[in-house]
Amino acid sequence: MKFSSSKKLKPQNQAIVFDFGALWFKALHLSFKDGRPVLMNYFLERQEGEYFKSPDNLSKCIESVVKNLGVPTKKAVVSLNASNSVMKQTMMPVVPLPDMRKMLRVGAQNYLGQQLDNHTFDCEVISLDEKEPETPSSDENRSRVLVGGTKQNTMSDLKQAFNKSKYSLEHVVPSQVGIINSFEYCFPEKFKSSTIGLIDIGHSHSSICIIDCGDVGLTRNIQFGGDNLSVKEPVEQLAMGFDESTAFSLQEELEARSEDFIEDRLSSFMSEVSASLDFYAYTQEKEIDEIYVSGAGALNSDAIFRGIASKMPLKCNAWDPLDKIQRRLPIDKDKQLMEYKNQFGASIGAGLAFLN
Repeated sequence: MKFSSSKKLKPQNQAIVFDFGALWFKALHLSFKDGRPVLMNYFLERQEGEYFKSPDNLSKCIESVVKNLGVPTKKAVVSLNASNSVMKQTMMPVVPLPDMRKMLRVGAQNYLGQQLDNHTFDCEVISLDEKEPETPSSDENRSRVLVGGTKQNTMSDLKQAFNKSKYSLEHVVPSQVGIINSFEYCFPEKFKSSTIGLIDIGHSHSSICIIDCGDVGLTRNIQFGGDNLSVKEPVEQLAMGFDESTAFSLQEELEARSEDFIEDRLSSFMSEVSASLDFYAYTQEKEIDEIYVSGAGALNSDAIFRGIASKMPLKCNAWDPLDKIQRRLPIDKDKQLMEYKNQFGASIGAGLAFLN
């Protein structure tokens, strides 16, 4: 599954993937060798979303990556997080994809239930609905369509920044698509034969996807992430009441308070997750088999993953999008990778969309 920024692409053997996250700016150099993707290098820099202030800011970020990685390709892929992209499913008439894009630009409210003025869209047909029309006047077949979009000025800024940096912007991919692609690559059999819930928790946004025997059954973004689960503030407040002589008691109390804080913050989020999963199971008359959790917002803390798993009635699994990816990294980068591995799910999937 992939959304192209412009035209149909020929198979490629390498690319650099730029991931504009809410907290971290990430880049990967991916190569395709002997039929498999290979991670050649990576780069991370804390940005907190500053890059979209202007094309010049974006261009500076791109140039810092080029200098750091020294990649031999000019082919660029971009992964956009949920704050800069939208992804939804809808039913649309069976028309060519360019016509679908035009219909979405002028009537997003009709198809997506959301006013999205000044957006640009891309589509992928999931399935054709050949049921009898619900009303006598609706005599056309309709297709179930996955829609990705971003603001026109965001796309314009990206194009300007990459042109200035002399890179060819080939692909723009919503982060949810990247997560789905990564999961399919890591678990091809489960992807094809099971009904799986994917929960990815980023810094400021999280996504829920349901993969139903190879099809995308449901997608949803929620404005909730690791930033909402930071225990820094309550820990600092608690520590003010202790001194060095009571350090052991402080540690015990901190652990208990942190667990309680995380559980409380997770409650509303997990209620929304459960509601989405239950809605799909009820409307499609299908049981969800398993849940897979990814993202630095969840997996950088054992307490957060345990909190998520404890609130789910299904088996909950943590998964590593880099697990099946071959690596030919510089020695120092290979040693550091385990510290950052939970950051790269969307980036890997965006690269796979281009290389495959």
